[in-house]
Amino acid sequence: MKFLPEPIRRMARESVTQPLSIPVASNAAAYLEAVGEHKLGWRAFRRELVYRLSGQERYRIDRLCDGCRRGLWMYFGVPQIGDALLDLAPRSLFADAGVEVDLVTEPNLSDLFRADPWFSKVLPDLSAIGNATYDFVIVPSHKHRSLKMKQRHLPRHPWLSLHARFTGPEFHRGEFAARRIADFLALAPAAKALAWHARQKLRCADEQDAGLPLPGLGPNAVALALGGVDRRRRYSHWPEVVRAVTLAGVSDLVLLGSENGISAAREIAERGDISARIHDFVGKTRLSACQLLLSRCALAIAADGGLMHLAVAAGTPVVSLFPSNIVPQWRLSAVDRGLAIVSPTQDVSDIAPLQIAAAVRKALSARAAAT
Repeated sequence: MKFLPEPIRRMARESVTQPLSIPVASNAAAYLEAVGEHKLGWRAFRRELVYRLSGQERYRIDRLCDGCRRGLWMYFGVPQIGDALLDLAPRSLFADAGVEVDLVTEPNLSDLFRADPWFSKVLPDLSAIGNATYDFVIVPSHKHRSLKMKQRHLPRHPWLSLHARFTGPEFHRGEFAARRIADFLALAPAAKALAWHARQKLRCADEQDAGLPLPGLGPNAVALALGGVDRRRRYSHWPEVVRAVTLAGVSDLVLLGSENGISAAREIAERGDISARIHDFVGKTRLSACQLLLSRCALAIAADGGLMHLAVAAGTPVVSLFPSNIVPQWRLSAVDRGLAIVSPTQDVSDIAPLQIAAAVRKALSARAAAT
């Protein structure tokens, strides 16, 4: 066994310790055992060295200061849609507490949160801060990529680090963020209230947000999230799924996704045995238009990724597809996990099309019974 100085050992343990009054479920113990204190400790040491050299430790806070009523959430270094929807979910806690918070973030995310009902303002870039006065700043973590904008533009402002030094384990980001913000505001919301603040949410999009004509959809319209950045989370048997779900009475298929889903959309469109109407929006819409389309569908089918989280935020039930190494508990609330399907392998394409179709039939039947 390699010798590990006690300060480095403490850093390893701190990197998997949640800075919360009540920790949320995570796989921290398994992660620590799998990676090892030695690797985690020296990794944490290097991060800590960069952090200390930033000079920001003296301005860090964990509780809202008396009289502080206006903050700026600087959300940089975490460009994924799903992570943003979860990390920023408890902005509603600030609104309920009467604390104004503005958001400045990456361009694609600022478009997603445009005209948000919980943020006071959503700024397109840091130049838009102008002469605005803020009592505090929030950043995602102690890491340099999260702190560099704060250090450059508001170096002497008090700041809260959402994740602090906690990094590596799997956990539900929305639940973590909600607990962290509740601690920051010295609030103790009931479990049901905290769960709502932790859930992905967006304002209801309207026709003006779409930027293009939208089709009329039947009552059993189903959205398909095609493509994906990670190959193992990119489902590859869509034609078989489509054939099976149309036999279950699906009226319309709304195809969504970025450019890497175009070939899958073409493959679906070329099938001659599909009775449902196909509406192909792959690579043609902004996120706000995707949200609007999702909100008009009875159901969505999506692998773990940004469009899955966007569907949840749109209030649409989701048949979600997960690789075996990702537990739905780390991504979805208890309400949204009911239709989750976990692959027998680390590739979602190993989920049988008929298994997905059965989940679709179950969800549509439950919807029909409820109405």
